[in-house]
Amino acid sequence: MFLIKKQLLLAKEEGTYGVDPSPTVGANAILVMEPQFKENVEEIERDPSAKDIGFMASVDGIKTAELTFKVELRGSAAKGSAPEIGDLLEACGLAETVTAGSSVVYSPVSVNHNSVTIYNYAMDNTGSAILKKLTGARGTFKITGEAGKLAYVEFTFTGKYNAPSDVAAPGDPTYLAVTPQKVASQTLSLNAETDLIVQSVAIDMANEVSVGASVSGANGVNDIQIISRKPTIELNPEQVLVTDYDFRIDQLTTPRAFSMDIGSGIGKVTITAPALNIVEITPGDKEGRTVEEIKAQLAKSSGNDEVAFKFE
Repeated sequence: MFLIKKQLLLAKEEGTYGVDPSPTVGANAILVMEPQFKENVEEIERDPSAKDIGFMASVDGIKTAELTFKVELRGSAAKGSAPEIGDLLEACGLAETVTAGSSVVYSPVSVNHNSVTIYNYAMDNTGSAILKKLTGARGTFKITGEAGKLAYVEFTFTGKYNAPSDVAAPGDPTYLAVTPQKVASQTLSLNAETDLIVQSVAIDMANEVSVGASVSGANGVNDIQIISRKPTIELNPEQVLVTDYDFRIDQLTTPRAFSMDIGSGIGKVTITAPALNIVEITPGDKEGRTVEEIKAQLAKSSGNDEVAFKFE
């Protein structure tokens, strides 16, 4: 019997694209929630003219695999050390900049995106497991944070298809020993305004992932590439007097700087964006309070700087 909760995920940066670097439970385990593995198999219909009007069995075409999962947004175990999701962020089109003893920052790049191999183990009660694997995987993510609760990162990865295999259940994983901090007592700033009362924030990196078809590639696939991104943000500040902050005067006219902290001390995560460009404002209701449901772009200011994630 296989249980939903008895799953294990390992992820490791690839040294050579598409070549499995053999992640281990001791070094590459990531604490995840709700992992969902999906096989994307193209159906090729066969519909020739024949004596009858019956339907012939389809055959398979291009094959890829997709894995979605959620992790707690938490910082590093020590200042200047990468978080457990560092390899995943780099495989979502971000570059890693380490300042020794201080912080690790992830920001967008447009070339040389890293890739990862991801193992997804499903384990039964007899000591056996099924291993589902993505190689050459790249993806996208969404961060959600709600007042008084934990912040989460929801990843979606597309990779090369590998047939599932029966294996022995892996040993006990070593997870990052950092407790996530709730979204509370933090600074949120929009255009240097820090008095806004915001109940929730959602940031979507919105990478567009492309499958490169090839006649010489296994399952008809050469590679997986990130070909564009359109990061967005949604937030819901309580309505204020126009003289306190006029959101509408900014709408599609004046991009504003945005920043938000999650946590403090070791484990703190800071999100910054230089050009939050409001595209839609809708009145909303949160517990009987009028809020402004804001949807905005996270635009670039000087190139590859739409948003940055700093782990301390």
